[in-house]
Amino acid sequence: MSDRDPEDSLLAIAANGEDLPQQVEAVERELRLAHAKLDQILCSVESLARSPAMDDNLGAMLREAVEPAAEAIHAGAELLLERVSGSRSAVGW
Repeated sequence: MSDRDPEDSLLAIAANGEDLPQQVEAVERELRLAHAKLDQILCSVESLARSPAMDDNLGAMLREAVEPAAEAIHAGAELLLERVSGSRSAVGW
């Protein structure tokens, strides 16, 4: 996977328990970790983009690296929102 802390790995599978509030908290923690990591990546990309050493070739390489990930994140977020909205109505939220 990655160099994540073992405790973080447990968060990813925490939703297998029976305590629904605890599952929701575990998912919330996992989403917060993902958000923090995405924020770090965004800061890195912005820093690279503003670098005086950035030229057209390096900019193209950066775009090629960022665009697929950005599209995947966007598609995943849309799917997640759809599923959460669907589960809300299913459980009467």
